[in-house]
Amino acid sequence: AVNYLTVFEIVERTMQRTQRTIEAAASNIIAAIREQFPQIVEVECSVSKIAPPLGGKIDKVSVTLIG
Repeated sequence: AVNYLTVFEIVERTMQRTQRTIEAAASNIIAAIREQFPQIVEVECSVSKIAPPLGGKIDKVSVTLIG
């Protein structure tokens, strides 16, 4: 069984670190969850950045990784 409070804490801890890209953040979250729960076969993680500094009016950008 997966403890979702533990998953939340992993995500929270990972997102507190400075990371260069949202892809890196998603990859780090997946790695940390799989380390904590080796019985998990696959993790799907979506990360969004609200109002990215891309020179236009963009609400958010998102990435989804599966690992």
